Amino acid sequence: VLVFMSLLGGFLTPIIIRANFEQDVPLFLYVFVLNIVALCLSAIKNWQELRVMSFISTGIIFLSYYFYFEPENWVKPFLYITALFLVYMAGLITASWYEKKRFEGLNLYLGLINAIHFVFWSIYILQNFSMSYAFPTMLVGFIFIGAGLLIYKLSSESLLPVGAYMILGVLVIAIAAGDMGMLLETPGLHHTITAGIWLFLGGFVYLIGHLMKKQNIQYVGICSWMFIAIYWYFVAWDVEWVEWFGVTYIPFINPGALVWISMAILGFTYSRLILKESIDADKKQNSSISTGLAIASHLVVGGLLTIQIQNMWTAYAFTGLKVGLALSFAWFIYALLLFLWGSFNNQTVFRWMGSLVLAISSFKVIFIDLSGKATFYKVGFLLCIGLITLGIGWVNKKWHDKQKELPVS
Repeated sequence: VLVFMSLLGGFLTPIIIRANFEQDVPLFLYVFVLNIVALCLSAIKNWQELRVMSFISTGIIFLSYYFYFEPENWVKPFLYITALFLVYMAGLITASWYEKKRFEGLNLYLGLINAIHFVFWSIYILQNFSMSYAFPTMLVGFIFIGAGLLIYKLSSESLLPVGAYMILGVLVIAIAAGDMGMLLETPGLHHTITAGIWLFLGGFVYLIGHLMKKQNIQYVGICSWMFIAIYWYFVAWDVEWVEWFGVTYIPFINPGALVWISMAILGFTYSRLILKESIDADKKQNSSISTGLAIASHLVVGGLLTIQIQNMWTAYAFTGLKVGLALSFAWFIYALLLFLWGSFNNQTVFRWMGSLVLAISSFKVIFIDLSGKATFYKVGFLLCIGLITLGIGWVNKKWHDKQKELPVS
């Protein structure tokens, strides 16, 4: 009780005497010395109330400092809040290890509050001075992921704090990704940065679930992929390409295309792994998830083909062939690929999906693309489409023959 009252009096002193603005550096040095003393005594004597009191008191002192003195630049307040975060981050992990590797309970909750406190002030301070908060918050995210890995190494039984630090780290990096793209000048390019980082984080979560053999964590990674795919379908059309190597436009090798390709690869990978690694009890459920992921991944491939053709026609202003006809031709090829995929995986859903794409493309060609065109133009293009359709029919026949050869159970 005496130590608690003494430290509390020490924390209240700067507020009571109303320290001057010019004394902010020695003021916070004094405060951080008190914090280190409180953390050390709290760990050695197992007086957990000291770390709670010192954290709350320091938060009140910083709040008073920021709104009472109104700093003219971001450097000092951001430096102080960063120092507070690092001191408690290191102090809580060290105290948990000292207390027989007890990473759960108060240490976990206070650590999460410490992170939320820092992220809130980082965003608030830097936005007030019209600066990006991406890099400091992203650094915090990586620190939390590193802390989760460290806790797992020190105590593999403490899965709750490991998961909490990991998830919070991923969320903080995701928040930072939304602001990082704003630093880029090319219109729409910030969407590629945001989606790219989110894809990486979702893949990281899935990898953690894969290594830990926790299917629920894998589901989180898959759900994040679905949300990112929906987000990307809304914003991808506004992303401008970047001229690389002095070439106006290189299809499939530009930032937007790389996001499409990465998303498709991840989707197909999840589709195969979630079915391959599922136990017998989850086979039926995971089979549906696998099929849904494969369909969504094929839609991503369709979006990739569509936007690459549109950009190529815009960049080079082709006049010999209209962009609408080029898109229809690509979709016919895409329908053939869907039939091939269904034949390869022995899945009826892709046969129906290919048929739907084929029907829509045929309607578009006859009633929109070739409306009012010369007869010889129609004949030439329809001949090409006919050859592709014959290829689809051949694949479909092979698919039926393969089905007949399967043994009846």
